[in-house]
Amino acid sequence: MRRPSKKKAVAPRKTGKDHAAPPSPDLDLQVWIEALRALPAASVTETEVLAWTEGPLRNFFPFEKFLGAYGNLSGGRIQMRSLVSSGHAPDFLAGLESKFDLKSRVVGVQP
Repeated sequence: MRRPSKKKAVAPRKTGKDHAAPPSPDLDLQVWIEALRALPAASVTETEVLAWTEGPLRNFFPFEKFLGAYGNLSGGRIQMRSLVSSGHAPDFLAGLESKFDLKSRVVGVQP
């Protein structure tokens, strides 16, 4: 994970009736800023990612369960190298495939 750039933010362009929506008054943006400041720096361990996810990130996005994965893609096949999870039962995690072919995945709207 990388820290956000220190560059000055650029406001979204406004064209015609397409205006950027103001932040919701229900959002506590200070909590989001604190979550971004708490991001682990440089190389991080899965434990650090999970601690950040269950702590500062959850303070802003109050989720029940989290599943993150990373791996590699080669020749149309994905192989997950590691999972980071919070709130999922071990039997759910054990049932996940670690390798699959992208072409075998159905994408689209179900009738």
